Amino acid sequence: MRQDKNRFILALLLAAFGCDSTPEVAIDTPAPADTVAEAVPITLTATDNDSVTFVELWVDGDSTGLTDDSEPFSFRWNTVDYGNISAHNLVAYAVDIDGNRGQSDTVTITVDNRQSYPEPKSVDSTAFMIGRYTLNWEAADEDDFASYRIERSDTSNMVDSEILYKSDSRSNTTYVDRTMDPMKHHYYRVVVIDTLGFESLGPIHRSDLYPPPLPANVTTVTYDYDAMTVEWTPSNGENFAQYTLFTASSEVGSKRAVATYD
Repeated sequence: MRQDKNRFILALLLAAFGCDSTPEVAIDTPAPADTVAEAVPITLTATDNDSVTFVELWVDGDSTGLTDDSEPFSFRWNTVDYGNISAHNLVAYAVDIDGNRGQSDTVTITVDNRQSYPEPKSVDSTAFMIGRYTLNWEAADEDDFASYRIERSDTSNMVDSEILYKSDSRSNTTYVDRTMDPMKHHYYRVVVIDTLGFESLGPIHRSDLYPPPLPANVTTVTYDYDAMTVEWTPSNGENFAQYTLFTASSEVGSKRAVATYD
């Protein structure tokens, strides 16, 4: 009778205060040695004698910040920041209402995102106009397209590039640069970004130098007692600004501007 009474009291205590046991947790997918890419679905099984408050994912000894507090437990782990063909250790933790913490077995997987990047786009046409340089490129066609970014640099390796333009519209494939110097080369590239943050850098495009105006040739020079009249062929350039007339004591002598006409 005494043993039955003790068992009854123990049962009451367990019912009233719970049991200080550690939750059990296991990673169901991915499986060990799997190769994964992009946003990886991770599923877990977690059990406890009382209840599991939440589960959390750790990678290579660091918390990912991914948690789930309701069954079925799962995460979507974004692998964009991990190197291609790199091995990583996944561990899940489960915490119950008493603060007890259980740890899963380690699952080692390989990340390979070589096929995950959007197709790079190149500048396929340009145009000089007064005070601006227009760039055009082909539209991205990936379903997970997020945005374009246009970068410009004064060096061909783009190490000091600046961001000129961002757009999250797939159809916005033209940018007009109004701050470029038409008398020196600039370097541009189109960057395509997808919804997971994968970026593809397009080929580097070098701007042309602004073409100089066509020369205006002197056609006649006439004299009278009061003046000398000089006539020349007109400029046909669409960006014409002015004529400047020079004189010199010889063909190879230093020139001096004598008049400007606009």
